[in-house]
Amino acid sequence: MTRKMIFLLVFMSSLVAVTAISQPAGTDSEGPLQARAATERIGTKIAVVLVFCAVTITVILTKSFKYRKWINLASVIVLGFVLGSVLSPSNAVQNALILFNTAFLILFLIPLVLTLFFGRAYCGYICPVGSSQELVSFKKTRRRVPQKLDRILKFVKYSLLLFVGVLTIIRGQPAGNMSMITPLFTFTGIAAAFVASIGLIAVSVFYYRPYCRYICPYGALMALIAKLSIVRVRVDDSCIDCKLCNKECWMSAIESGHADQDCIMCGDCIEVCPEDSLEMRR
Repeated sequence: MTRKMIFLLVFMSSLVAVTAISQPAGTDSEGPLQARAATERIGTKIAVVLVFCAVTITVILTKSFKYRKWINLASVIVLGFVLGSVLSPSNAVQNALILFNTAFLILFLIPLVLTLFFGRAYCGYICPVGSSQELVSFKKTRRRVPQKLDRILKFVKYSLLLFVGVLTIIRGQPAGNMSMITPLFTFTGIAAAFVASIGLIAVSVFYYRPYCRYICPYGALMALIAKLSIVRVRVDDSCIDCKLCNKECWMSAIESGHADQDCIMCGDCIEVCPEDSLEMRR
């Protein structure tokens, strides 16, 4: 199992590297610097993302988690195919550093503000890249990543965030186009980009949201902010430490009722708790 996971991660990392090196900057709808050419669409994207945020907040507050998959599907269709992925999580950070004086900054900040209040809900409900991984993942085909390896691999996304951020600031230009899955939405990019996208989807069938958990630099930034989130999964004194929540959480973000910054607010742990000990609250 461990060897297979390491092989798959190396495979995914290679695809990211090939995409970043081979694909010219700005070949996807939200690639580095490309957002400047799409300024006229920013207003529409901001409005649609705000609607998705409102629906997501409603689902969380009303505990209507059964509708999350439908939001994921709507995200793939509307934010992915119709609007061209809106925010490429691979390139969002470097885009914001370059386009900080444009309306793109507003679009970039909306998910971060949502994260401050509701953790990584944007990742779990709204992001079309995360949603596409979610929709191809079924419990019958999923494989568990060993806990120790999982903890180590989660540091990869923070390393990429640091690398992309620092290199973009030093060079004054994007570190490179590392877009994953976005080419499948926009039907643009070179062959390597499509291979990377298809490869990621294939890996997602067996390992739950691998890009969100281990590679996404935008997700890493959200995870850091999520440590300060106001609403999160809380456990009360009725917990019997049955650890069913641990088994149900495929993000490996909860342990004995205590959720960490990688929680995507899916509500699966709450629904499986036999004592109703878990709740999303302040």
